[in-house]
Amino acid sequence: MEDDSGKDDSGKYDVLDLSRYIINSLNERGYNITNLRLQKILCYLYKEYLDITGKYLFKENIITDKKYGPIIPSVYNNFRIYGRGRIPSISYYSEIKFQNTLPRIGMKRFDDNFLDDGDKKWIDKVIKKISSRKVNKRYGIAHRRGFRAKV
Repeated sequence: MEDDSGKDDSGKYDVLDLSRYIINSLNERGYNITNLRLQKILCYLYKEYLDITGKYLFKENIITDKKYGPIIPSVYNNFRIYGRGRIPSISYYSEIKFQNTLPRIGMKRFDDNFLDDGDKKWIDKVIKKISSRKVNKRYGIAHRRGFRAKV
């Protein structure tokens, strides 16, 4: 699917899978990851990926909140149960599937093999680069570097 600019707007990855990968990666490195920090990292990755490839890293909309800056509602809602606290590593997550119009909820094991090797290396490099910075500095990066949300 392409938008008016000719760019593929379908997004390469599911934003929740990317979120789980980032959460697990930062926890393995000993960094605390909160919902706000996750939002900033995702937005930064989105913009950098778009600048480098001309393609969208994920398809979900990013909105700008006056208090928190750019956020992805589906990610915020998925991890808001942790409030301002640390999000723990994710081994399993719940998944809703529909069978004959009835929802079925099951547990799915998280597997980071969904990422291409090149993208995984790039994401790890970016995470390492920005993970030790304070959230406010990452927030500033998103705004200073011309972050624009896809509408």
